[in-house]
Amino acid sequence: VLNRHLELTESTLIQQMAIKVVWFCTSSSNPNEQSSANLDALNFLRALKGERIEGEATIPIAGQHRRLSNSNLDEAIDWFGEMVASYFQRQGLDPPFYLVPIPDTNTTLESTTGPWMSVTAMAIASKFEGDVEALDVLRWKKNLSHLSAETQDSTRLYENLALLGKIEWDKPVVLVDYLAANAARAQACEGFLRANGARVLLCVFAGKNRAPEAREELCGV
Repeated sequence: VLNRHLELTESTLIQQMAIKVVWFCTSSSNPNEQSSANLDALNFLRALKGERIEGEATIPIAGQHRRLSNSNLDEAIDWFGEMVASYFQRQGLDPPFYLVPIPDTNTTLESTTGPWMSVTAMAIASKFEGDVEALDVLRWKKNLSHLSAETQDSTRLYENLALLGKIEWDKPVVLVDYLAANAARAQACEGFLRANGARVLLCVFAGKNRAPEAREELCGV
């Protein structure tokens, strides 16, 4: 999903709340859409999860093209942090703020580890010189894998959210997630944090899946 002339995608995808949603690439797993651009995006998204990729990918970052392969998979998360920081700088979104990862479907109050996107949130935070902190405090009360009928219902998801302790929201919040495939989760998290005193600026996604018939491109940022 790589087109070196595209701009970052911004969307009003989530219309039920006053929150901007941005993502940095689009991809398709449709076998008929396996262009070099689409494969680059799929590989980049896989690398963010620590999965092995097919061949190499070309990733545009700050006007440069970087090569991604299985020998440097760990760099993908750091590169994504650069993408986000560069976007924030262009948009004038200056610190301070918190980066709060949206929990994985199986990240509950009983979990011994946090969501894997918390590592990505830390990578983003490391690219800012100001007061930016990754704050992993959101959890599900019940594992979402057992509540498939509720995962598209923002109200039910809201009721299933919990905070790890009492937080003094002295800085605004940026939500961080992997794919913009489920607007309900972002809606629920924004509403829940707002009800607990936070101000959410926007939600940052690494990527977005498109319908098979759509053309897939990775936005160069």
